[in-house]
Amino acid sequence: MATSTSLAATLAMHEFGDSAMMLTVRDDSQAVRRTVIATVRSALLPRLPFGVRDAVAGLESLLIEFDPWQWRPDNLRRCWG
Repeated sequence: MATSTSLAATLAMHEFGDSAMMLTVRDDSQAVRRTVIATVRSALLPRLPFGVRDAVAGLESLLIEFDPWQWRPDNLRRCWG
């Protein structure tokens, strides 16, 4: 399992409009990508921060939907960095 420092370095964040952010994992291993996304989703979903509406997991990505009046992509990046 990755530490929080290595997790932040492992995640790539891509803006999806003004109210969503796609997280992907920078790793060549499909198993690692899937495990990291599942771990992040499991940790995030039970305690979504105020203004974060949902975390929708794909096999190798995680879409975080948020209220653009409460959050900006830069704020989300700082949470992981």
